[in-house]
Amino acid sequence: MSSEKATRPPGRTLVRTSTRGIYKRGTRYVVVFRDPSGTQRKRFARTLAEARRLRTQLTADVQRGEYRELSSVRFAEHWKPWIDSYAGRTSRGLREQTRGEYARDLDVHAEPFFGPMRLAEIQAYHIKRWLRELADRGYAAGTIRNIFAPVRAMLADAAEDGLIRSNPAAGVRVPASHQRPDSRQKVLSEREVQDLIAPFPDEHRLLVQVVAETGVRISEALAWTWGDFDGRRLHVRRRLYRGETSTPKSPHGVLAIPLRNTTALMLWRPS
Repeated sequence: MSSEKATRPPGRTLVRTSTRGIYKRGTRYVVVFRDPSGTQRKRFARTLAEARRLRTQLTADVQRGEYRELSSVRFAEHWKPWIDSYAGRTSRGLREQTRGEYARDLDVHAEPFFGPMRLAEIQAYHIKRWLRELADRGYAAGTIRNIFAPVRAMLADAAEDGLIRSNPAAGVRVPASHQRPDSRQKVLSEREVQDLIAPFPDEHRLLVQVVAETGVRISEALAWTWGDFDGRRLHVRRRLYRGETSTPKSPHGVLAIPLRNTTALMLWRPS
């Protein structure tokens, strides 16, 4: 009876590297080490440099007695149940509108980068590289900060729950945007305001003029009532978002905006 030599499937063979304890399997690197009980463990990395950093960290953790086996849950598996149950990290809680914005940013911006990674594998340099990619795509620093917020909160919760050793996002700064400062004039001239108003129907022109003069967001303007006009100023106290009226995101969003006399008279006597 003839027998054939068993072979491993392509891409499954461990290939030694120049660094002890680090092997290559397919396109990934494998860090092989022993935990405090002597049990052999494996961790994975995308690059050889990443694998070397991981091996150094694991060796130090074992020697200091700080090693523990962390969760193997992946980013793509974790963020959806997390956002559904997330209650915020302050006493104010979390607005449902904010929850929706967080879910969108995690889905569109974070999962394509972190999706297949285990939470325990994510390090500060991964996050910095992701933020730099966002900046390279032209996103402004404020936009990047908003996109980063749910990732930082999720990893903070994971650290508190013992899923990861520490929060790798703590202390990571948002990089500067590549956008050039906009030196153009920000205030419309009287002629520009009139040109802007002209195409609108008569019943909408006063609203457009007030929005152009005050610079408020359209979501704030659509939430105005006559009680927000005190004769000289318009008060911003609410906003209309996805069909629902709510207060501004922060106390800084509550404003009292002075109007020009001509605009105030038009509001007193709308045509």
